Amino acid sequence: AVQKSLKSTNSGTREILCTKDNQQLPIAPVEFLCGSFDDPYVSFADADVIFLFSTCLPKEGLEGFAQSVGRQCRPGTIVITTDYMLPLEGEVPPVEDDDRIPSGQYRLSLLEKVDGWVWLTGGTSTAFIQRVEESLWKEGQGPWERPVIPVEEVAFKVAMALEAGELDDPE
Repeated sequence: AVQKSLKSTNSGTREILCTKDNQQLPIAPVEFLCGSFDDPYVSFADADVIFLFSTCLPKEGLEGFAQSVGRQCRPGTIVITTDYMLPLEGEVPPVEDDDRIPSGQYRLSLLEKVDGWVWLTGGTSTAFIQRVEESLWKEGQGPWERPVIPVEEVAFKVAMALEAGELDDPE
């Protein structure tokens, strides 16, 4: 059985997990990342396990997340989503103006589907446990630095988009 204990350190008191005989349990480091998974310059490529509370994501959001996983994560990475499964295969599109970032096919597999009650939704929810089988990940690649595009090039692209009627809001 596992229990919580308080441990005093130089930086204060914190909770730790211990066995019944008060042996501290080793806990792997956890990193939380705040950013958009649609941004190819936000990297989660070193993750072993990814959890996405996807209950409220639209289909396009799930597809975008799956593409980001397919671009960044190494084969074997576990991805857990709620209520909706990720597309198990797909195409990662190229990143405009940055040919350093790979594009191509990815493939995931469904390992398990687990149903359980969730207080947040007030009912049953399904967890989909998926594994990356094939991806665009390569040893030593990424994270990528966002390229600096000269202001002249940005202005030219905006002018061309305006001329073509492709901008809804010119500001």
